[in-house]
Amino acid sequence: MWLPSRRKILTIAVIVVGCFVIVNAALWVIYRDRTYPHTRIVDTSIGSVAYGEIADKSKELKLLPDSIQFTYGGKKAQASLDSLGVQKDIGRSSQSADKQKSWLPIVNLFKSPQLQAPIRIDAKTLDKEAAELATALHADPVNAHLALTGTTVTIAKAQDGFSLRQSELEKTVYGALDKGKTTITAPVNVTAAKVEAKTLQDDQKLLQEEIATSITFKYGSKSKQAKPEDIAKWYVPSGEGYIVSADNLRAYVVSVGTEFGINLKDIDQAVTTATTSLKNHKATTVTLVEQTASKTFSYCIAARGVSTDNLPTLRTMLTSTYNDSRGWSMGGLIAFKEVGSGCDYTVWLSAASQMPSFGGVCDSEWSCRSGNNVVINYDRWANASPAWNEMGGTISNYRNMVINHETGHWLGFDHDHCGGIGQLAPVMQQQSIDLQGCKFNPWPLAAELQELRTRLGI
Repeated sequence: MWLPSRRKILTIAVIVVGCFVIVNAALWVIYRDRTYPHTRIVDTSIGSVAYGEIADKSKELKLLPDSIQFTYGGKKAQASLDSLGVQKDIGRSSQSADKQKSWLPIVNLFKSPQLQAPIRIDAKTLDKEAAELATALHADPVNAHLALTGTTVTIAKAQDGFSLRQSELEKTVYGALDKGKTTITAPVNVTAAKVEAKTLQDDQKLLQEEIATSITFKYGSKSKQAKPEDIAKWYVPSGEGYIVSADNLRAYVVSVGTEFGINLKDIDQAVTTATTSLKNHKATTVTLVEQTASKTFSYCIAARGVSTDNLPTLRTMLTSTYNDSRGWSMGGLIAFKEVGSGCDYTVWLSAASQMPSFGGVCDSEWSCRSGNNVVINYDRWANASPAWNEMGGTISNYRNMVINHETGHWLGFDHDHCGGIGQLAPVMQQQSIDLQGCKFNPWPLAAELQELRTRLGI
């Protein structure tokens, strides 16, 4: 076999090394003050450009976006480059060109160096914008909790909270613009939820059993068993679970009494008995007791300027409000009965424009009482009032309040005022206009009920 001589091998090696050195030397000379062919800036080609021309080239390419969108956990916030304190600085790109060169020139022909974006960031401006971004890019942790839909109890998974890590915002903005990104994931601190789904499995089972408990209400020969879908409506969220709402259960008991054709006595005792049975998952029959009324008032209902299709809702709310033990009925001591004619007073649902037609103090803005007319302004009935809504009152409670308030006028009460900051408002306070620091309250206070008892001698 023929083998090359040692001299030939050495000669070839010297020639290869020589060529390698010459090529690298040539490349070093050619690209000493310019970028290599595959160089990119903000993900845009800027190869074979003299360093002194990088500034003009970057302007020509319009490398920078107008704004950046920060996202995390479904939250989004847009910020302009100006508001982030981003200013042009071509020196940063030029300096990075040298830093990214390999010491061996030929290697640079095969690399794709990424130059840094031609920018600098003003820290004070960025800090100011970061404070606003921190408000938008924030979420409190949400514990796992029970979710009651219809009669089915499920467990909603926990969700971690997060807040903007402002100390890393500058680094993040530099990194995003270097890569040409306009939408980036914001740097955040994550706050874990304190309650996980697995800790609520027993509570889920217990609540499901409570909803399935047999609760029967009885009066004489009449009885009614609450359906699971009825029982489910008695519950309201509390923490990560649910509790029985005394108000919701009381409303149901009152509706049963109405269905049986009686005013109820000791409603609170019926509510307590049913609540205890639910907690113990024990079937029970709650015996209802009739309250004999000491005084009965009759009322008619009518509409003026609005469709009579609204009257069934009004009728239902009047029945519920008048029969509620917290109201003027005082647990059935006073009975309010709807009649077709010959009534003591009439409850009107009136268009706002028709309110002045009732005379007296009635105007288009509010509800009123004029003579034997209790007049409810339809605008207020449908939308409540700004003062009420601002304090978080519900439309249902507003309707309870306005019925009790205007009926209170017919019963002889004048307007009252808030008794002190944070106290429940008297029902005869003009809560629609101004709560005066009190808490909204749909029902007469104990003092108002006592005054009515004294007036009526009951």
